Amino acid sequence: MTAKNAGTLAPDATLDDRDASLLEGWLIHARQSTLSRMDSMDNETLLANRRVIKADDDGVLRPTVAGMLAMGSYPQKYFPRLDVVFSCYPTTQKGDPDTNGRRFVDSSNVDGPIPEMIVNVVKAVSRNMKHGAIVKGALREDVPDYPLAAVREAVANALMHRDYSSESQGSPVMVDLYPDRLEISNPGGLYGSLTVDSLGKRGSTISRNQCLSRILED
Repeated sequence: MTAKNAGTLAPDATLDDRDASLLEGWLIHARQSTLSRMDSMDNETLLANRRVIKADDDGVLRPTVAGMLAMGSYPQKYFPRLDVVFSCYPTTQKGDPDTNGRRFVDSSNVDGPIPEMIVNVVKAVSRNMKHGAIVKGALREDVPDYPLAAVREAVANALMHRDYSSESQGSPVMVDLYPDRLEISNPGGLYGSLTVDSLGKRGSTISRNQCLSRILED
């Protein structure tokens, strides 16, 4: 979903394909978090201005690709591989079996709208990674291998900034958990003016999917 086609209509999707609870929550938060002329807009106008919906050639309002991914009840009905594949491996090399012959400890396809996929991927990582403990006085605090807030942010970024162009819609986001590392990968290289050297530096943020990013902020 590049700048050229960020507002592209989801093929065959209708307004009935949206998740009502996600839509209601988004409308409330979008109005509360933005200082603009939103108070004077009806819901339909607001959704159209944010490219959640768009009229087709016959004037019928339909969800955009961004709208379906963020607030669709089941986006994979139209985009089967715009999901997340989670795999937990027993060894440090993908495909190598452990002493019991297992090649996977856990593996699943995670479907649904992006907010739901984020939650379920974080749950999958949490249940498969090691948890240590720190004792503070009379209390014991569980400490996971990876901070769940960081995992959530990484998964959200992978879904928000992946390449959604038609050529890449057959490739899912991959989340691979090994005994010694967690790898998260998505289709599409660095976008725009970003370089490897500029990553992590102040002011180096650039959005591949502007409409989707703005929708997901709310």
